[in-house]
Parts: sequence; C-alpha cells; structure tokens
Amino acid sequence: MTIIHYKGESTRKGSLNYIRIFYQAMILFAEKHFSGRRRSWYVFFIRMAIYLRAWMTVVRNVFRQSWLFVIDLFLLWAGVILIKDFWAEFYFNDPSYYPDHFNSINAPLYALIWAGGLFLSGAYDRKDDLWAAARGLFLGSLLIAAVYGFLDQPYRTSRAVILMGTVWALLAVITVRMVAHYLQYGEWRAGVRKAANLVVVGSAEECERTMQLLSKLNVSKNLIGFLSPTDEYDPHVFLNHIRRLDEVVSVFRVQEVIFCARDVRSDHMMQWMNLIGSALEYRILPEGGVSIIGSASSVSSGELYTTDVRFRLADAVKRRHKRMLDIGMALVLLAASPVLIWFQAHKGPFIINIFRLFSGYRTLVSYGDSREVLPRLRPGLLQPSDAHPWLNLDGRTIRHLDFLYARDYGVEKDLRIVLRNLRRLDR
Repeated sequence: MTIIHYKGESTRKGSLNYIRIFYQAMILFAEKHFSGRRRSWYVFFIRMAIYLRAWMTVVRNVFRQSWLFVIDLFLLWAGVILIKDFWAEFYFNDPSYYPDHFNSINAPLYALIWAGGLFLSGAYDRKDDLWAAARGLFLGSLLIAAVYGFLDQPYRTSRAVILMGTVWALLAVITVRMVAHYLQYGEWRAGVRKAANLVVVGSAEECERTMQLLSKLNVSKNLIGFLSPTDEYDPHVFLNHIRRLDEVVSVFRVQEVIFCARDVRSDHMMQWMNLIGSALEYRILPEGGVSIIGSASSVSSGELYTTDVRFRLADAVKRRHKRMLDIGMALVLLAASPVLIWFQAHKGPFIINIFRLFSGYRTLVSYGDSREVLPRLRPGLLQPSDAHPWLNLDGRTIRHLDFLYARDYGVEKDLRIVLRNLRRLDR
C-alpha cells in the first residue's frame, strides 16, 4: 500500500510539541529494550537532546517572528537621534541643545509607539502590505502627539523632530520591506510576487478546470503548459506527456506541479514527487473538487487554493483588534461600573466579567451555537443574536448570525451589540 503524506500537516516539525513527541517515543523505546545503567544513560542523553533542541527551536521561532520588529525598532530609534542632532546643529546652532535624556527616554519611547502602531495595524502579519505600515505609522504619530501633550516640560522636545521623525519612519519602514521583498521574491514592489512557473498534469478537461479555478481565486501563475497523463496526446493542447515531466521541470525551471487526481494515479504522483524531489511545490486537484490541496514545505502547513468561504475572524489582525477592544471596553466598563452596576440584575457576576475580559478568559461577543465550525473564540458575555434582543430567534437563525459574524467581523459589530445590551453584561 502507498500513502502520500504531506509533511507537517499533522504535526509541525518546527514546533515544541513535535520535538516532545519525537523524543518521547525514543525514551519509550529505550525503556522497553534497555535495562540498568544503559537505559538510565540513554534516557539522560535523550532528555538533554530534548532541552537543547527545544531551546534552539525557541530561539529560531523568536528570531523568525521578531526580526522585522527589531530592525524597525532600531531604525526608528537611531533615526530620531540623528534627526535630533541635525536639528540642534542646523536650527539652534547648538549641538547640546537637547537634554541628555532624549536618547534614553524620548527616542526609545517614540520608536516603541511607532512600532506599536505597526503591530496594531497588522504590518507584522502582512509584511508586504505597505498600506498597513503607513496606517500603523500614522497611528503611532497620533499617539506620540497625544503623549507629547502629557509629558512634563523638561521632556517635551521640538515638534519638528517628531514631524521629521514621522517622515523618516515612513521612508525607513517601507524601504526595509521593499528590500526584504526583493531578496525573497526578486521583485521591488512589495505585495507583488513573480508568478511561479506552473505545469498541470491531467486531461485537457481537468487542466482547463484547474486554470479556471486558479483564475476564479485570483491566484497568479505562469503556465508553462499541460502534460497529458498518457503517451498519446494532441500537441496543440499538451506540451508533452507525464513521462517527460522531469525533463519539462528541468528545461522550463518549473516551480509548481498540479496533478489532476481524476487522471493521474496516486502512486504515480508519489513516484514523481520522489524522483523530482522537494525543490518543487506539489498540489492535487481532487476529482470533482473545488479546492487544490498541497504542501510546499516540510515545516509549514499546506497551502489550500479553495473557493470555500474565508472568515475575517481567522485573520490574526482582526483577532488582535477584537482582543484590544475587549481590554478597552473592560477599562470603560470598570470606570463606569459605579453607574452601570445598578442596571445589572446580578451585580457580582457583572464585576467578575469585567476582570474576565481583562484576563482574556472571556470576550465581549462570541458564538451562540456554532463553535465547532467557525474560528475558535473564548466564551462571550454576549452573542451575535443579541444584536436583536427584542426578537425570539430559532436555532437556525442564531447559527447563521454566528456564521455572518465570523465571516464579516469588524469591531463595530461588537460595539453595536454591546451598546444594545448594556443591561445584560452580568451573564
């Protein structure tokens, strides 16, 4: 029996859980087949390997997730200091015009606020989105302006430094992203990637269906050609046949192969995957399916080209916005609790719910009856159906409201639901 396994789909190889499971199996093997001192030493060295590998994994994951943030933070901090020195010399004719604490207090504070704005706007989730970076820096500048007004007089610096710092931040952050994008994709325009050279293997009908699906999903590919699953083919339709797949891949520098499952046997797919190797991305169009599945890497989950619905609540930025709203509303509810508490039927649970929002144990709005099929959320104080508190809704309607909430989520939905249910925050 032959099995096609998309590596990394069941357990991510770069995860701590994978390391623990992998080495735990080795420990069980040692305890079963060794005895005495041999077993003790073997288990000891395995445990040391677990700790070492876990530490290396943590360091690698932290670097992979934070390298852009660290670079941004350094450039923003250094840029503000250079601008300060320039302005002191050029405008005030006094290199020591600004106090010594500027470099250690003001510059790091401004850099952290700008970086925080980038984080909230999703610029670190979608590194190619220059508009997200611009929005984040604009938000950061507004926060800096607000903080500026609250600082004591000795800590207030020239507003010109902040304005020029904003321009520098915009230029530096966008330049870093463009360079990073060029190094990865060979394209200066962030968000634009060179289309992968694609070969589709299958009958003419299934190959055309594959291209229609990619077009419908707005997935850009540089089609090299179709390969027939049999030796006999129409040269006006097919570039060649499947037995020449390795030659086609080599000559045309193919980067992605899509097999049509209706026309290519699974064991033949695996044979070609093993023969050509892991340098390519392999995908499969299931017979009659509307999705193209596959795995491009042994350390990442397989990318799915699909016409299925996409939930906005599955997006990391939207989930972050929801969490920030929970914290903000918890602060507002706590400040207003001396008044709001008298409108609650259960005053103790109302206060407890506020602190549950702070801790993340609860969220403002969560599903009523659809948790198993929608992006996961913490239990909510309210639910989407509470947007219509005067109606007695049936289960089917409640489930559909949950679905629409997850698909079209925005913080305004939570705010609208909360404002209509200020008397029901004690549940």
